[in-house]
Amino acid sequence: MVDSNRDVAYIFNSAIAAASIGAAWEIGLLDQLRNGNKTDVKEFAAQHDLHYDSIHGLVTALAVVHVVEYDNHTATAGKLFDEVYRSKSIFHWLTLGSGGLLSRMQYVVRNENRTGKFYQRDSVAISYASKDISREHFDPAFWLAMDGIDYKIHSVVDLGSGSGERLMEILERYPGTVGLGVDIAKPSTEVARSDAIKRGFGDRLSFVVGDVRALSYRDEFAQVDLLTCFMMGHDFWPRENCIATLQKLRTAFPKVRRFLLGDGTRILLNTDKTHCKYSTNVDNVPIFTLGFEFGHAMMGVYIPTLEEWEGVFEEGGWRCRIASFLNDADSQSQSSAPPTPSPVIPATETGAQFLKRKRGSSTPHRGLGQKDKSVWKHARARLPYEAERDDHGHQIFYCAEGNCNWKGPSSNAARHLRKHAIFVGRFSATPSTIAQANNLQQGLHNMATKHAESSHNQTVTVLRNAAQKQPFRNALARFVTACSISHKSVVSDEFKALIIAVNPEAEHVLLRSSSSLSSRIVRNFRAQQEEVIRYLCDDTISCFHISTDTWKTMHGHKHFQAVNVQFVDQNGQLIQLLLDLVNVDSEESKTGAYLATLLIQTIKKYNLTTRLGWISSDNVGVNDSLIRAIEAFTRVEGINYWTEKTRRLRCIGHIINLATQAFMFATNEEAAELAYERARLSQLESDRDGTESYSGSNYNIAKTALSTFKTLAKGFPECPATIPKIPGETRWNGWLLMIEEAFRTRPILNALYTRYPDALELVVLTDDEWTLLEHVHNFLLPFKEVTLKAEGYQATLDCFQPSMEFLINHFEEQQRHHSKHKTLLAPLNTAWFLFSKYYALIDESGAYITAALLHPERRYKWLQNQWNTTEKKKWLKLGLQRAEALWHMYRDRLEPTLSSSLRDQDTSAAELSAFDQWQRQSAVVADSEDNFKAFIYAPPSRLPTLEGRQMTVIKWWAQPTQRQTFPALSQLAIDVLSAFAMSAESERTFSKARRTTSWERSQLSANTIRCSELLKDWSHRGVAYRLPNDYIDSNYGSDSEGQ
Repeated sequence: MVDSNRDVAYIFNSAIAAASIGAAWEIGLLDQLRNGNKTDVKEFAAQHDLHYDSIHGLVTALAVVHVVEYDNHTATAGKLFDEVYRSKSIFHWLTLGSGGLLSRMQYVVRNENRTGKFYQRDSVAISYASKDISREHFDPAFWLAMDGIDYKIHSVVDLGSGSGERLMEILERYPGTVGLGVDIAKPSTEVARSDAIKRGFGDRLSFVVGDVRALSYRDEFAQVDLLTCFMMGHDFWPRENCIATLQKLRTAFPKVRRFLLGDGTRILLNTDKTHCKYSTNVDNVPIFTLGFEFGHAMMGVYIPTLEEWEGVFEEGGWRCRIASFLNDADSQSQSSAPPTPSPVIPATETGAQFLKRKRGSSTPHRGLGQKDKSVWKHARARLPYEAERDDHGHQIFYCAEGNCNWKGPSSNAARHLRKHAIFVGRFSATPSTIAQANNLQQGLHNMATKHAESSHNQTVTVLRNAAQKQPFRNALARFVTACSISHKSVVSDEFKALIIAVNPEAEHVLLRSSSSLSSRIVRNFRAQQEEVIRYLCDDTISCFHISTDTWKTMHGHKHFQAVNVQFVDQNGQLIQLLLDLVNVDSEESKTGAYLATLLIQTIKKYNLTTRLGWISSDNVGVNDSLIRAIEAFTRVEGINYWTEKTRRLRCIGHIINLATQAFMFATNEEAAELAYERARLSQLESDRDGTESYSGSNYNIAKTALSTFKTLAKGFPECPATIPKIPGETRWNGWLLMIEEAFRTRPILNALYTRYPDALELVVLTDDEWTLLEHVHNFLLPFKEVTLKAEGYQATLDCFQPSMEFLINHFEEQQRHHSKHKTLLAPLNTAWFLFSKYYALIDESGAYITAALLHPERRYKWLQNQWNTTEKKKWLKLGLQRAEALWHMYRDRLEPTLSSSLRDQDTSAAELSAFDQWQRQSAVVADSEDNFKAFIYAPPSRLPTLEGRQMTVIKWWAQPTQRQTFPALSQLAIDVLSAFAMSAESERTFSKARRTTSWERSQLSANTIRCSELLKDWSHRGVAYRLPNDYIDSNYGSDSEGQ
């Protein structure tokens, strides 16, 4: 009678016991018990630093299934111990190695989850188990097959050679043989090659990297007469691929005589006796089979049956000589040969030796009441889940030598035991039974070989699945663009070695040509560009301000127009982006109309037309025509408020550069023209003399200082090693740095002059020259400070007006201080007239003064304090008029929408009369009209702190309080304040692009450079790479290289 409760409990307990067996082996407990030793569990736990309660539970689990006997903290081997010990690595493989797969069974079986790396196994645990499986089962069977080859082996090739260990063992056993290993993993091949040299096989053993499934003839294959391949045969499948692979191997190795192929076959899942003669049913499943087949099924790896294997050899150009099937471990070893006669492989171990060893390892069991104990001692008790009788009522007896059974009398039992090479009764050991035993033992060992190779192949599968091609290549493209890496470097052997060192099975993800990387960069750019367009449309609250400039690469082959944009996002943060880096014609780049056409294309591409703000550029003539062309474009688009004078901003950095160049060099054409005009109008001889005597005198004195430093450095080791250098003939800030360095080293120079007065008399600067350098330094230093402030990432337009006022005051002070210094006064006047020219031009736009008025810390009061003279009060009056005009334009453009929004919000009030509606609308307009004046005439107030730092002016205006209190005014403030104060973004773009367009990379196409620089900028700003890889590949294509 079936005891269901007990049987179900046994299933549950067996699961725990299976895991306990694997753990007991790994911690050394099974080896402790193996020799029949009694083990004190408490003492064992203490010696090995193990948690006693846990070990007590583990040993109890083993006792439940009769692996050990456990009494009073003492454990000894139980009746199933020997068989469990022989199969310990299989339990380890199942519960510890494949536990991750089995524990997520409910996840893995769902089709929706079976993408990418959808399962996980412990490769370390599997490797640990595989070593024992190979040592216990596989190695003896392999050498039995090798010794049975009836010809002298000259050359052997191992397909899937891995570490090359087996090849080196073959060469050690067969001294006259040479070997070759073929493996797809380059790192393991290199390790094998190095190991072979260390062990003295360097002249007999070599290795090549290659895919076994795609081998073709090579000269080193010509004399190969033996092939070996274990536990990768199922990688040949499905069937048509397997046949093709076998045919390729036959062609690649024309003289091969034997092919030893070992692999696992399917006997349980989707099989029956009609199509699989070794098929088993659910009542007689041997150890390992269910875990092996079910595990591979979940992993999506096809395992063929023995019959499927037998059907492919002839079509593949081979004839199967021997097929040994091992039922107790679901393992198979096949020896295939080309269609030529060949004897069966003989065994080397004699039947008597095998019988003696087998008998010595068997464990006596109590008989079942039968008289012939020599037979029945090899039986075991029926387990709870095993059947007692078959369908015909015959009693079933279970064999202790394997997971099998027999029926009937003792003669049947003795006949059955022959399968295990145990000869009892009338079935004594004879030459024929010995030969049979040898053949069976060969099959048993080949089964274990399959186990070890299977574990290796599963590890390979896990590693290969972990390396996903498209995500890796997208990430590689991002890495190359962000770091300006050479495209050729990613196809170099060094880069491949780096990737393979991380994942030996990742070779399939690598690129084979730099051109495919360029194609992927372009595809990534197209995908990310659409994301940036959506971002600009949905996540911004300001208009878009543009800074543009042109540049040519250092080798002069390509010219580009950079288009940079600045705006405010929904969080009130000031953001800069590179929108385009357009390849331009070198000659047409000199015309504003041509550059405007390219700029308009970019504006349209990113849907910026209706939200176009101010354009910042330097003061060259080509930009004048560019701005006029943009104005014409906006007129066509129906935008009447955008005009050349009101929407063009002058780059403060360019203004400073022109003024300081005029002061330092007087070689700038515009500065010289202004100096000449000033001299002619004043008709003052002193001024003319001052100008003529100047002729770059400050520049000359600086060059004299540099020459002195170089002379001193050559003649005296005491001179400092850091010698100032000229960055460029027109780089005023470089000369400033050089002068600062001069003053730092002056004490050393004075000391040298004291020691060597005669030698240095002609090269050392005089006191007057040092004084002049000090004056030059004092004049240039404020320009440096203003430049640094204006070129910062968070610089807003409100810094422009204060910076200009600060420099005007600086000019006035310097002119008063040096009014009688002819050497300095002339260059000061030249610089001032150039500076004042562009200062007057900024009056054309009301943006500058509006930015100052709408800063809470400045407002009208600040301007009133700055412009307090009679002449400057006129500036203030005109400035207010321009600011009010800009405000009225904003109010008139935004007010209808705001008024409608306010009316729609009042849903709780009753319907108003016509008079009430007119009155409410008038009140809203009046309030809005008063907002501007109410704000600018209010007393200045400090910006609050946010998270320990002072809040930015844009962040202040973007707060909900300001947006609700001053809806139109806050929009004006955000738009004006977020405009460029300086065209530094384009210069930054060119500086970054110089690394991409270095001399050794001059062959990059203009489009690749463009896409690379845009992706680099977008990645740095955090607005790109938000799209999933599968979206990019499905919508913009994926390369097929390496498929």
